[in-house]
Amino acid sequence: MEPARKQGALAEGFDPSRIGPDDLVTGLSTDVEFEGRSPEIEDFHRIKKLLQQLFLTAPVNLTDMTSLLLHPPKIGSVIIKV
Repeated sequence: MEPARKQGALAEGFDPSRIGPDDLVTGLSTDVEFEGRSPEIEDFHRIKKLLQQLFLTAPVNLTDMTSLLLHPPKIGSVIIKV
């Protein structure tokens, strides 16, 4: 069976002559295990980094926002790779 094309290849302006080996999706899979839990103080810098990516140029105090997300117990969750 021929490998499936990447979803982006279906976009308008697709040029089939520009397909390379990285544009093919094979049947390979990787097993990864994740764990979900309540956020802890140790997650502060990871959460802040995520917020920096979300609010690139917005005038937001990311330290205060991260603290607000961490302090209510049992609210929210963190997913980490085990």
